[in-house]
Amino acid sequence: MPVLVQQMLLAAIIATTLDLILISKGLYSFPVRPFPEVFDIHIGFTLVLLPLSTVFLLFVFKYSTRLERMIMLAICGLAAMLLEIGSEKVGWFKHNELWRHWYSFIGYIIYLQIMWTFFRIRYKYKKN
Repeated sequence: MPVLVQQMLLAAIIATTLDLILISKGLYSFPVRPFPEVFDIHIGFTLVLLPLSTVFLLFVFKYSTRLERMIMLAICGLAAMLLEIGSEKVGWFKHNELWRHWYSFIGYIIYLQIMWTFFRIRYKYKKN
């Protein structure tokens, strides 16, 4: 199986698991989502958008310097935080009063760093 497909599957598994845990704890919810009677998570975001954008970023990271990757990680974290705030304003996303948007800033940086680490390990293994 190609490395990028493996990364997409890993991204979907991690995102789904984190969403299920955080939603079950009541930290946030997706008021507008596909198949709300079946899924508590937003499957479009968790299973399609996030894995595709993660693979795109990994492809870009592959051809970037360490400094460029660090800057892109910070920009991605900031973008995630700002998109989350915007999603809340239009009603796609809802947080409880304990949630702070900087959690998403830090969380996405950590998530992308983990994905980059797995990608590098897997890519090196596949080449040998």
